[in-house]
Amino acid sequence: MAPVQQLVRYICDQGASQAAWIGVDQLQVDERFALMCKNPECPSYGLSPGCPPHVMSPDAFKKMLKEYQHIVVFRIDMEQHQLHTGHRKGVARLIHHFAALVEQKALEVGYTAALGFGAGSCKELFCEQDASCQVLAGGLCKHPDRARSSVSGVGIDVRALWLQVSKDDQPDSEAGRLSGFYLFFFNQPFQVVNPLLKAVSGCGREFHHFECRL
Repeated sequence: MAPVQQLVRYICDQGASQAAWIGVDQLQVDERFALMCKNPECPSYGLSPGCPPHVMSPDAFKKMLKEYQHIVVFRIDMEQHQLHTGHRKGVARLIHHFAALVEQKALEVGYTAALGFGAGSCKELFCEQDASCQVLAGGLCKHPDRARSSVSGVGIDVRALWLQVSKDDQPDSEAGRLSGFYLFFFNQPFQVVNPLLKAVSGCGREFHHFECRL
């Protein structure tokens, strides 16, 4: 199994509902999604380094992507009504946690510059009771093992991304389920750390989709 496929399977084993990987050239970055954080202003705007205006701009993000080859995206499905309850934060925290786990796993299989993005503001999710973010005050992050930057903050329309890789990204009429939160994960062109592992070729316009709940 290729290393990038190992990562997708690992995410499924951790409890994700679905996961897929595509070529980085298929990712669409749109500044409008980052601007939506400001107007109308999100309650978390400016409160953490992972959200606008502190997170990298969409333009900077596009430049960074030139050094990467693959995207791994996964989601956790939840009941549609739970998107508007306190359960939402619990799922968002779990996605940030998944990001940290997969980054570590990526290092193990040879992706030495893996970078994860989560759903929502890390300030809201992990430091809600604190008056301000320690990082923005010049200190160290209290949750470096979990907190990740916001996916929408760098200009990604996550629903459009899933429509690219999954034909069933619609509410289930019987179960009433809807994909509520996402993470996508970037991997630098494969660098062999373990000599027993071989490089992965680019996947072009192809995508590879996995249903985790088999």
